[in-house]
Amino acid sequence: MKKINLRKPTKYSDQPFKRWGSLLFAVALVVIFMFIIAPGLMRITVVRNMAICIEESNIEATALWWSDVELFADAEVNCRNSTRYSPVKTEQKNFK
Repeated sequence: MKKINLRKPTKYSDQPFKRWGSLLFAVALVVIFMFIIAPGLMRITVVRNMAICIEESNIEATALWWSDVELFADAEVNCRNSTRYSPVKTEQKNFK
């Protein structure tokens, strides 16, 4: 039985245009979100009150997440190192 190729052959000349088109589409979505959707969310009372509270309290909302990630990563490394390289010998070490 003869196999039939159902896929279209790839036109390599069209690939750069698709890639650039995808990039421009993604940039357009980001710009639309930044300048149309996000300011539109400020009309919602809950979001507006939260934004006012954050600005008045001088909270850096994005910095909190990054500092927590770094804090927990450092804590995990220190806990692992203190159990692996402890000055007192333990009977059994099951750490990988």
